[in-house]
Amino acid sequence: MDDARKNTQELLAEAVRQLRRPGFDQAFSLWLKSELDFDNLLILAYYNHREPSLLHHHGYSETAILHIRNNYLPFAYKLDPYFQLHAQSSDSGVYRLDEIAPDKFHSSRYFKEYYGNAKLEDELVFVSRVGQGVSVH
Repeated sequence: MDDARKNTQELLAEAVRQLRRPGFDQAFSLWLKSELDFDNLLILAYYNHREPSLLHHHGYSETAILHIRNNYLPFAYKLDPYFQLHAQSSDSGVYRLDEIAPDKFHSSRYFKEYYGNAKLEDELVFVSRVGQGVSVH
């Protein structure tokens, strides 16, 4: 087994060891970064009857995180296609923004204001249904 693959497996093992512990988000980020080349990572929990929770972020500027906390979490999330996946009780899985976004989404005001400054090339979301009315993205 090559060293890179062994390191990736060790990082995954550490992430599993950290499940339900405060260090999980960081261990998960390190493992995922060893598998995928990404710029930014958010872990959000969506609920049926309250605003989402920001569980972890990696790679976002403080300005972007403030925007998420001040605009997205209190109200803008309701327009997000990923929240719509949650609201529709879609299955756990991996979703690309372009596959789930409504027609003309890229020309919508929401897209321009929320995604406009992100210089988004592609966005993947791993959706996990973790309980009744709760999903983690």
